[in-house]
Amino acid sequence: MSHEGYLLHAGLAPCLLNAVGWLRSSPGAPIGVHPSLASLVNLLKGSGLEAQIEPEPREALGVYCTSAYSNGLTARLVQFVKQGGGLLIGGSLPHLCWPPNLALVPVG
Repeated sequence: MSHEGYLLHAGLAPCLLNAVGWLRSSPGAPIGVHPSLASLVNLLKGSGLEAQIEPEPREALGVYCTSAYSNGLTARLVQFVKQGGGLLIGGSLPHLCWPPNLALVPVG
């Protein structure tokens, strides 16, 4: 299973719900989900949370869920978090973690 795949795994729903609850600025704040993780909306709604597909984070959201591979959102994600929004993101950078490339990973 890919790292972002854990965000879609129904067996991890309790963990995901806990993470979303912790990240939200207030209990009733809506949750936005990037279209690449559309099935996460059903998992969240099935647990009684207000969630909807959103192509990018917006101010009214309490949390935005996305994968690390959503190109072009970096500046908007940074702005969203600086404004107090919570960010749940899944992904990996396997090309940086492969042993020959470990020297490329900044430390400190």
